[in-house]
This record gives sequence, structure tokens and C-alpha cells, in this order.
Amino acid sequence: MAYTVKQVSEITGVTKRTLRFYDKIGLLRPAGMTEAGYRLYDDNNLELLQQIMFLRELDFSLKQIKDIVTSSQYDRKQALIRQGELLNRKAERLKALAELAIKTSRSIEGSVNTSMNKKEMFKEFDMSRITEHKNKYAGEVKQRWGNTDAYMESQAKTAAYTEEDWKRIHKFQLSNVEQMARLFKQGVAAESDEVQRLVKEFQQFITDNFYNCTKDILRGLGEMYVADERFKAYFDKYAEGLAVFVSKAIQHYCK
Repeated sequence: MAYTVKQVSEITGVTKRTLRFYDKIGLLRPAGMTEAGYRLYDDNNLELLQQIMFLRELDFSLKQIKDIVTSSQYDRKQALIRQGELLNRKAERLKALAELAIKTSRSIEGSVNTSMNKKEMFKEFDMSRITEHKNKYAGEVKQRWGNTDAYMESQAKTAAYTEEDWKRIHKFQLSNVEQMARLFKQGVAAESDEVQRLVKEFQQFITDNFYNCTKDILRGLGEMYVADERFKAYFDKYAEGLAVFVSKAIQHYCK
């Protein structure tokens, strides 16, 4: 079925001006044109527009949205599942802000039980710790792959992570590297089943929380852990030579 700009606007609530702008920047091209030069949209266009609207609700820029929906790895069904999760997290944050607003209004009454200190007034607005965790754990993919699909997927997945999500991520990574260090100190070979199991768990951890960690990408991470002094220092603080050991284990796993 074909829809005019006016019909799409009425169905979706998106203004005609916005639809024309999306066409201009190549984000939402109409399926065709009438002989008179008017835009015509189809059902596929409407499905894409819904995706755009979901991602806008999640505060993605138009450039980020275009990169996501045009990615070769883009899957609409999986995207909808993930967007539902992210929107739930956003709803939880908005709920916390709403509760803070109510609590603040009650504190104005001057009741001893509802009085608030200045730190409490701004607690739910604080994104600094979330941003710190996000930058720390998503940084490596940006450094190595820039604007590739892996980086875009990482941006999409981590966009609405809460502080609790980053604590969970930090807890896993700490456990993984400490187990690696323990085996390394015990003289266990990088090719051993125990070490290879930890590499496999790390690969799955990256896939679940950041981006699809193929063996090619994992191999690249292993190389970076010894080539980049910052990553090398991170591993070697647990045991001198651990970075080389981890890199060797990853290279063996990726054969």
C-alpha cells in the first residue's frame, strides 16, 4: 500500500516537514514518487520510521540512527527486543526522577522527615559514574574500529546502561582477569583448557554486552593488549607478563 506524506504524518504523528527532512538527509527515502513529483511511502518505510522514532526516544542523534539502521548487521527483530530493554531502563530512570520531584515538593513543606540535603536533590541526575564506566569499557572498540559496525553496535547497546549494569560488567571483567592472573602465576599454559575456557567466556561477555565479538575482532583485541601500553599496563598490574600471556591465549583460541 502507498501512503502520501500527509497520510504518513497522520498515521505516525511525525510532521510533514520532518519527513521531508529525513528524505533530504537520506535517513528515510520514500519508496517512490507520483508523476506530479509527490513522495509515496510503503509499509517498509513505516517500519523504518518506527525504528527511527524508537531510537530518537533513546536520545540517539540522526547520524547515529542512520549508521545503525544501514549497518550490514542490522536486524529489525533483534533491534526491537533491544530497544524494549533500553526503553524499560529509561522508564526506570524517569520513575526515579518522578519520585525525586515528589520528594522534593514534600520537602518544601518543611517537615523534618522529608527535608532533603543538596546532594539528595541532584542524586538521580548524576550520570558521571555511568559515563566513567561506559568510557572505560567501550573505549577499546572505538580505538581499534572507529565507525565500524562493531563500534555502532557497542554504542547502541550501551546507550542506556545503568550504573548497576556497569557494576555487573566491571565485576565480570575483574573476575576474569584475576582468574587469568592466578593461572599464569601457577605456570598453567596459555593453551590449556582452563585458560581457553576463560578466553571463551570473555568473548561471550563482549558479545552479550558490547558487540558481536567474532574471532577476528577478538584476535585484534589480543594484539592490542600488548601493542598499546595502556592495556598492557592494565593486565601487568595483576602480574608482570600477564598481557603477553592473555594475548597468546587469545591467539591460540582464534586459530
